[in-house]
Amino acid sequence: MAEAIRTADLRRLLAVIDAARRGEAADGLPREVLERARDLVACDVISFLEFDPVQQRDYLDQSLPTSAADADPPETFWRQYWDSADCCYPDRTGDLLSVTTISDFYTRQQYHNTGMYADYLGPAGLEAEAMICLSAPAGRDRRLLF
Repeated sequence: MAEAIRTADLRRLLAVIDAARRGEAADGLPREVLERARDLVACDVISFLEFDPVQQRDYLDQSLPTSAADADPPETFWRQYWDSADCCYPDRTGDLLSVTTISDFYTRQQYHNTGMYADYLGPAGLEAEAMICLSAPAGRDRRLLF
């Protein structure tokens, strides 16, 4: 049976949303938003991204804590992007409402055999991820990754 959402969790979620409303996405999210979201969803790293997948251009890459993966050249990521079912799912389907995870698309073995894992995510130690898509200007993707 599904676990009920607790009132305290809903209040924490509202605090994240309220903090997000106070910031301009072009400048990234206020650190408080990322901290509150990371408190709400237990994770090692939280990232807020904005990019153009067609032009392969990054506009924003904000993470807490910052990691070695932040220094990787974007071409490593872009080389595998359209072949990575979990990464390009929102672009291919237009589904911006679903919260997705890598395991929605691959078994652990399949994931480890992808180019995205071999070239980019595996070396960064990324074994699991949840993705929430946010509204963005036309032609851009805006995502919150846990």
